[in-house]
Amino acid sequence: MQTERKDHCANDTRLSDPPCTLPGMDIERTHRHPYDHIDPDFRDGVQDAVDAVRIRYEHGWQPMDVVHTTPKITGTDDIRAVARLVLFEATTSGAADRAPDEWVSQLRSIEDRYGPARRPVAADVHPLRVHSATWRFGPMWGPIGPLPSEWPTVRAVGRPERGVDDKMLARIRGLLAKAESTEFEEEAAVFTEKAQELMSRYSLSETLIREPDSSETWIRGRRFHIDNPYVAEKSSLLFTIAEANACRSVIFTNRSIVEAHGSANDLEQLDMLFTSLLVQATRAMAGARASASGSSTTSFRKGFLTGFAIRIGERLRSAGSRATEQVAAERSVPVSDLLPALAARKDELDAEITRRYPRLGTTRRRAFDAAGYHSGRVAADHASLGVQQRVTRGA
Repeated sequence: MQTERKDHCANDTRLSDPPCTLPGMDIERTHRHPYDHIDPDFRDGVQDAVDAVRIRYEHGWQPMDVVHTTPKITGTDDIRAVARLVLFEATTSGAADRAPDEWVSQLRSIEDRYGPARRPVAADVHPLRVHSATWRFGPMWGPIGPLPSEWPTVRAVGRPERGVDDKMLARIRGLLAKAESTEFEEEAAVFTEKAQELMSRYSLSETLIREPDSSETWIRGRRFHIDNPYVAEKSSLLFTIAEANACRSVIFTNRSIVEAHGSANDLEQLDMLFTSLLVQATRAMAGARASASGSSTTSFRKGFLTGFAIRIGERLRSAGSRATEQVAAERSVPVSDLLPALAARKDELDAEITRRYPRLGTTRRRAFDAAGYHSGRVAADHASLGVQQRVTRGA
């Protein structure tokens, strides 16, 4: 699997404040400037922190990157102060009305996880000063969407920005809801395998109808922020699911982040499937017993997640192969006729990853506990290949 070897730094300059447009978040609406609500004793420190965050945004970071990565870089445990600052910055930039959908979705997730949007408080001042240096001169990301300086004054209404087929996703969710509601494992397996095959079939059909000479790229990016414990094993699971679902991904070990690239639909499906399978793996792992093998709990669970990921990858690839055969049969052509389009798609994705990260290295799979590994494979055979609702990844 691929990992980015080195972070890059840049000399940054202070960004000017954008016009103030209050978004539709849970913060009091007023005609006053948001900074007027900040205590004058630490207003300058807050404004400095906001400016520093905007520098990171202009160098590829997004809201969840700031909240997830900052405590890891600084070695501090004041994530709520960071979350408050990120949400406050959004009120001063009008993000809810101007930013891309994915950006707004991240702000909502931060709000849901760390509380409604609030102003920074006095206790935040010292940690924000520490973080400001990190945000001004920290590592860069390659942009995976429009930068804030490129946002429109008001986001276009009704614009199909994300390129996601909601009707197709609804069909998949319907199949998965049936799978999760039945008491019979065999019936659930039928529904979930059909859901995965539908994902693969749609992805293939999307590839076949794409204009080969289109000047507009179809490749999108998304970052997944992996929480402790067992970050390496969870990242490996995501990497495996991405590879089996026509996406490419890079693991940033030092930041506990996996960046995936693919079509908008493929990334949406990847997000749903990873979230579901991670929760299923965590539940199954909690019920598995390491004591019988004499393994420590930690080594057993790492082995469990490794076995789970490998077996899930096998199942997903099998479902993808069946989907390809079905599409070929429907078009009355041999499977070999579809391979050039699939190969071209893979080449485009590989080229994009190489362009973004030319210094990629590879990692070897670590040694794992045998009992945990085999227990994880068994759990993967019973796992549903989908989701009914979105849940957190930090389970």
